[in-house]
Amino acid sequence: MSNVRRHPAGAAAPTPRGLGLPAAVSIGVGSMIGAGIFSILGMVAGVSGTALPVSFVLGGAVAILAAYSYLKLGVRYPSVGGASQFLVEEYGDGLRSGALNIFQYFAYIIAIALYARGFAGYATTFFPSSTAAWLDEAFAVGVVVLFTLVNFLGSRIMGQAETAIVAIKVGVLVLFIAAGIFFIEPDRLALAGWGEPQNLLFGAGILFIGYESFGLITNAAGEMTNPRRELPRAIYLAVGIVILIYFLVAIVVIGNLSISALKAAED
Repeated sequence: MSNVRRHPAGAAAPTPRGLGLPAAVSIGVGSMIGAGIFSILGMVAGVSGTALPVSFVLGGAVAILAAYSYLKLGVRYPSVGGASQFLVEEYGDGLRSGALNIFQYFAYIIAIALYARGFAGYATTFFPSSTAAWLDEAFAVGVVVLFTLVNFLGSRIMGQAETAIVAIKVGVLVLFIAAGIFFIEPDRLALAGWGEPQNLLFGAGILFIGYESFGLITNAAGEMTNPRRELPRAIYLAVGIVILIYFLVAIVVIGNLSISALKAAED
């Protein structure tokens, strides 16, 4: 951990790294738009009811509060280590920071497993239902290996790849919103369909997994030419864009489908 590249607080990197604001925002948006929309939407609808859009906003509000801490630490300790470096700065390069980072890695592994399974579930729909079960696992493992290799190519290539992928994902969701918003049935959004007040918070807690990856932007701070200026902008822009997209998608989904239909298709 001690060999993580850092620059003095607020200082620019010695040489331009080429990772600008658009690429940093793309890293954040790309890492957040995943589980919350593609994997757990139906599950949370069963908890929050027609208040699903509200749960997305509540989860986003918590994400903004957490993002404030991340950006302050990222500006103070710009590095390619992100949250791992923050723990080292607080507790030193020893057993405590190492143990906490292991827990953090476990959390990332769980999140990656969720994303990979979601991807595999969609990918196998292009094949007949009689296709061998191992294909699902092959897709899940394959997509993890693919993007691991992309990360090894460096932050510039990763940023370019992330920008392209985000453009596709956001484009698909914007098309979905534009197509579905004209068919919303207002009665489906009525307050009568909201769950218990605490269920809105439970739903927001589940949905937070769709936001928590904004912290990955801090891993790019060491590659920014001016992290003091670019990091806060990148984090707030990324979280704001994702909240808006999640909210609109939730409105369209709830406005077009019943809760029972969403539960049936929750995977």
